[in-house]
Amino acid sequence: KLWQSFEGLSCNNKKLKVFHSDPFDYHSIMDALKGCCGLFYSFEPPSDQPTYDEFMADVEVRAAHNVLEACAQTNTIDKVVFTSSATTVIWNDSHRKAPDLDERNWVT
Repeated sequence: KLWQSFEGLSCNNKKLKVFHSDPFDYHSIMDALKGCCGLFYSFEPPSDQPTYDEFMADVEVRAAHNVLEACAQTNTIDKVVFTSSATTVIWNDSHRKAPDLDERNWVT
């Protein structure tokens, strides 16, 4: 899981808080954001979803909206770093088979 790779970044001095939250559970997001001044947001598709299709794109958009709305409702979040979704590179059929995807493959 993506979030597990970030767990080692947590600091004892609590300047960095790493958490995993259900992006559709608004209250858990609000609880996780308490005391935070910024957010690095990254979406990981559910493991039971083998393909990234139009349905998953919709799920990702709704999740991002929920997380950003929660950030907007806090009094402490000043900055959000929203990582680019997989949609920007894989939605274009010509790039689906490419072994490595990066900004050169973005759909514009």
